[in-house]
Amino acid sequence: MIFNRKSGNVLSEKWRVLAMRRDRDRARVAGLNLELFISRLKLRTTTTTTTTTKACTCLALHKLRCAAEAVRIQFVELIKSTSQNIIVITSSDDTRKIEFLLRRDANPNLANAEGLTPMHIICETDCDHELAEMIFEISNNKYQPVHVNDQDLNGNTPLHVAAYFRQPLVTEILLRKGANPNMVNYDECTPLHLICKNQNIDVDLVKTFIEISKEIQQTVQLDIGDKIGDTPLHLAVKYKNLEVVELLLRNGANPNLINEGGLTPLHIICKIENCKDLIEKFFEINNDIQQTVQVDMRDNWGNSPLHLALRRENRMAAEVLLRRGADPNSINKDGLTPLHVISMRRRDNDLPNMLIELSNAVDLTLQLDIQDKSGNTPLHLALDHGLEKVAELLLINGADANLPNAEGFTALHIICQKFCDDDLVELFFKISKESNQPLQINARDKLGRTPLHLALQYGLIDTAELLLRNGANPNLADLEGSTSLHVICQREEDDNDDELTNIFFAIIDDIGQSVQVDAKDKLGRTPLQLAVSNLKLDHKRLNMIETHQMAKVSLLSFQE
Repeated sequence: MIFNRKSGNVLSEKWRVLAMRRDRDRARVAGLNLELFISRLKLRTTTTTTTTTKACTCLALHKLRCAAEAVRIQFVELIKSTSQNIIVITSSDDTRKIEFLLRRDANPNLANAEGLTPMHIICETDCDHELAEMIFEISNNKYQPVHVNDQDLNGNTPLHVAAYFRQPLVTEILLRKGANPNMVNYDECTPLHLICKNQNIDVDLVKTFIEISKEIQQTVQLDIGDKIGDTPLHLAVKYKNLEVVELLLRNGANPNLINEGGLTPLHIICKIENCKDLIEKFFEINNDIQQTVQVDMRDNWGNSPLHLALRRENRMAAEVLLRRGADPNSINKDGLTPLHVISMRRRDNDLPNMLIELSNAVDLTLQLDIQDKSGNTPLHLALDHGLEKVAELLLINGADANLPNAEGFTALHIICQKFCDDDLVELFFKISKESNQPLQINARDKLGRTPLHLALQYGLIDTAELLLRNGANPNLADLEGSTSLHVICQREEDDNDDELTNIFFAIIDDIGQSVQVDAKDKLGRTPLQLAVSNLKLDHKRLNMIETHQMAKVSLLSFQE
């Protein structure tokens, strides 16, 4: 713009322009009070007659329009503080500003860099629901309806936000204004997921959500799974909220849906400690609404709810499941039954007894000798984990101690390599006699070893004696051709080797058993040769071996 310097009004016109700029800046700083600015501008326009002044006024009006457009774009930022924290919109001053902008065509659906619209931000705050109602009312009157299903950069609608921040009144307003209760965000969560994904689930908010949706004839899909497949019911049982579980079930939630891991809500319940009230209520409600709970569904690892209950030593859940008809013989992908699971615990407990007694009480046949993928029965595992009481219980109830696993190990093999108390071996023989189930004392594993081989290899003197006195054959050779005497002579030097050799021959003499001291292994070595090669030859041991020789043993021939 070029000013006419001959005009006497040029100086005053410049001051008027500067005054208008000053007023504009002050208006912005004062909170964009445009009404005052416009009134001043109109007054100056009406009192100005020169062409130059009018031109300056037009320029100012143009800049005003630009400022007004900037105000509209900045609308969302009114609801945020300069510290970037969400402000509590309760003051009449802030509400007046929002109302003023809306009535002057500010767009209620503009989003910021995070994709948040004004309605998203309102739903994050503890604001009065009247603010939300005002925005809807004014926007509708101005024919700029609020887009209630707009999503932010995380896919959340205002309803997601209101649900997450527990805003029951705003939630109701949004639902009545057409918000979709079934929209999912980028984690595939519905607003109902966000309500339930909380340690302290807001029961009233769940009620509001379901009841309002029914009232406006908008069906809430209760069985939508999030990105890991959890439905709201999965989440409600996870956080042990009985009221929400009941609300969901009575409104049609499916109790048998699985998540990404194959877990049903019942699986999740069985992993929770102190879940008696929850699991009983779960079955009670489903019975009441005539909904069948599938008690034997398998997760991705083939585990039934009973597997998980016993793995967590959750006796209460296990009892309820068995009384509801759970299969005590169900097998997971590793071939493990619930009884296998109990038999692998770190400590003895009464769970096996409970499982056996309850199975009998509800006429369920508990199979004690099912073998897993490694061929192990529950008895194998109980012994392998040192659970002697569990092993005793299994034997008393008829478990077969002679079944070999994939390595050919029977129960006796495991005892003889686990340094078990020899009282357990005595108990084995006692129970087997009482039940008329003789132990196969000379059973061989895949390497041809008998329990006696292992007992001698590990220096278990008392166990070896029990085996010998109960019929173990000292002359049986393994696949390497080693007899029991070979095993003794191959042992590294130990304090009890002499005692082991003494007892071995003393028992042999006592039971009238002969030992083949000249037996050769696959490499042609006799026990004596092994003793010499291991630097174990002393006169005492040599005399014992020579005394019991069945064939001539010559040191000279060995040296040759």
